[in-house]
Amino acid sequence: MWWLLLLTTVTAVEDWRCPEISNVSCSCDLPHTLRCTGGRDALLTIASALQALSPSAAVSLLDCSLQNVSFLPASLLQNVSLHGLVISSGELRQVSREAFTGLSTPLQALGLPNNLLDSVPTEALHSLHHLERLDLSHNPL
Repeated sequence: MWWLLLLTTVTAVEDWRCPEISNVSCSCDLPHTLRCTGGRDALLTIASALQALSPSAAVSLLDCSLQNVSFLPASLLQNVSLHGLVISSGELRQVSREAFTGLSTPLQALGLPNNLLDSVPTEALHSLHHLERLDLSHNPL
């Protein structure tokens, strides 16, 4: 019976395709992992594209390297299914207290490395009850 589960898992990985998001440079080096680079509007474009994905096409880890992003707004990723999120811009200074509200799955890992955060965004983290890993490295904390 275990082979049936393994076969189902392998089939799901083989059927998964990297989402194509216009106006943003993205790649997928691992199944269900999306790595994107872009400017200020890229995160909104990525969020809109991820909201439209079917559950079988969902992205588990979103890793964004963004320019000109100093603030993460409220409900940015509403109705997006993610287990891990990394946002590095080199310029991020503030995170809205509601930046991570509305995710359709519990976020387990969050990385905000290589930014300009001078304090831990504790108010934004309150809603992340299933968070297991937090990376705030290379911030002036």
